[in-house]
Amino acid sequence: MGDIISLEILENGVITVKTSAISDGNHISADNLLADIEKLMGGQVTKQKNPDKHNHIHINKNAFAH
Repeated sequence: MGDIISLEILENGVITVKTSAISDGNHISADNLLADIEKLMGGQVTKQKNPDKHNHIHINKNAFAH
């Protein structure tokens, strides 16, 4: 199963976004969504590969690294 984007907002303001494998047809839209979230929230962004081979980013609106 693919094309899943999940967001988790923690009490400390950190937003965790995890994606499954994204199909070619939705890849640009997913990239644009993540860029828009990053721009709107501001702060430090950390991008990591998930152990299950999917993308994973943290956005902290308070500009502290996570």
